[in-house]
Amino acid sequence: MNDEIGFPPKPFLVRILKWKFLTGSVLLIGTIAIGLTFRASRIMGIPDIGDPFDVEQFVDIDIAPEDNALKDYEAAVAAVVPLAESFRDQLNSDLDAAYDGRWDAVRRDVQQWVRDNAKAIELWKQGTEKKSYIYHNPRDGNIITLLPVVQGIRNVARIAVLDISRLLAEEKPHEAWLRCRALMRCSRHVATYGTAIERLVAAVTYAQATHAALTVCEHAGTDESLLEEMMEDVREIYQKTVPLSMVVKCNYLMMKNTYHNRELMMGNEIEFWPRLELQAANFLLNEPRHAQLVWQQYTANVLDQIDRPRREQQARIGIFELFERDPATEYPENLLTPDVLEQKCHESTLAEKTIPDLGGLEHYCLQEHVRKEALVMAIGARMYYLQYGEYPMDLETLVDEGLLDEYPLDPSSYDVEVMGYRVEGNKVYIWGNGDDGVNNDGRWLESDNPEHQYVDIGIILGREKDDSVEAQKP
Repeated sequence: MNDEIGFPPKPFLVRILKWKFLTGSVLLIGTIAIGLTFRASRIMGIPDIGDPFDVEQFVDIDIAPEDNALKDYEAAVAAVVPLAESFRDQLNSDLDAAYDGRWDAVRRDVQQWVRDNAKAIELWKQGTEKKSYIYHNPRDGNIITLLPVVQGIRNVARIAVLDISRLLAEEKPHEAWLRCRALMRCSRHVATYGTAIERLVAAVTYAQATHAALTVCEHAGTDESLLEEMMEDVREIYQKTVPLSMVVKCNYLMMKNTYHNRELMMGNEIEFWPRLELQAANFLLNEPRHAQLVWQQYTANVLDQIDRPRREQQARIGIFELFERDPATEYPENLLTPDVLEQKCHESTLAEKTIPDLGGLEHYCLQEHVRKEALVMAIGARMYYLQYGEYPMDLETLVDEGLLDEYPLDPSSYDVEVMGYRVEGNKVYIWGNGDDGVNNDGRWLESDNPEHQYVDIGIILGREKDDSVEAQKP
């Protein structure tokens, strides 16, 4: 019947179907094999070195509740009376006036806002006296962990700066200093177990404290005993500063937790992470495994030298600012060289987006360290002024008078170099070299060279209002 109407015999149809099925199967298997081979090739040449540091140090972070400032900070943030929206845009102008010691130049409504937040300031100050602070164990956080307390503390710090100006206007320099002291202690708390975000907030808060402290230092009611207290506090509090390696480790744990959270990685909660419809492509790209291996290598590279003084670090390369290898160190074979690692960082879409700008963070931390040294020097110079009616002309005088224990080294210098100090009229310029490590003779602003982004870091003591002061403000 089939032959009569022109249909091919059944065995022939079966053979055709079998051939198509086999061909399709071979093509499918080949495509899968090529895809899997490509997926595997994405991480070839990136050894799995495991955790680049001992993560067990974060297992048992034992801080007694009575020693943890968290509850006090939460209460302070909750107690803040918000500033009317119409006054927020110009708040920086009020802060500028406070840094210049001009409470009378702060707008009346803002002055009242500061007074209305007396309770919030007291709760916050109570927290700063606690031994330590932790919001969450770094082992438990991930990239979308919210930081409401840290964000709230930034607002409380602004109120504290304004309140310091109020206290000085009321001739209460000691109380004003206690506010500065609280700002400094708070900045050390925030950075204790924080990632790059918390450390950046800490650096900005410390800058605010330093500038406010300078107004206390110069106040007519600040006597020698208060200056001695200030110098002791500044030195003691800065000793609580955690090394930058702690930030690097917390960043690593945050990203490790993120990569291991399958629900988070498959969802839509990470803004820069491709949505579900692109997850097949991510599978072929071997993400997030690719990024995880890159992060291990990146963290190992940074931890090798990040805590060394600047003058002892090797050069940095690439946009990820990886450290060149130290010729005096023998490195394991499974660690990638910085040039190879730079390439691998670019090849991973996720790693390229999540590796932080440590150079920017180091910039703020260098500023912080320089300002601490400059503030100690300024306090010493002010003590000399109260004794002799003039500022010392050089650092040697401060050391010889016992107002400084030793010549302070510039943390931002690439060489062993003493902090800059000079007197011009009734002003004292104290500075460090800044980002580029070059001594610009204490110039903060370079109007003759607008393209020069790297200028000195420091403070001016005995200053009058001028353009140079603008560069001191955070």
